[in-house]
Amino acid sequence: MASCTLEKVISLAAYYSGVKSLSEHSAVDQDMGLTGINVNEFAVALRDQFGANSVTWPFHRPPLAKCPYDRLELGHIAAVIDKGEWF
Repeated sequence: MASCTLEKVISLAAYYSGVKSLSEHSAVDQDMGLTGINVNEFAVALRDQFGANSVTWPFHRPPLAKCPYDRLELGHIAAVIDKGEWF
């Protein structure tokens, strides 16, 4: 992943979460506490910064569904933005 993408993702995450000590391994929900409307605001900020692909996240899923994004880390978000698709 491009380091500038990760730096921008971390900067936006810090702004929206209020958590200042973040890394590529910081998770949106577990480490930053972003849920509900706060996640949507963060996603919109990423869309504004990086384009439409960054906002089509798997946040809206059935509560008991198994999902590979249960711990969605900032490094993975940056890698997805660089690749242009989820993996």
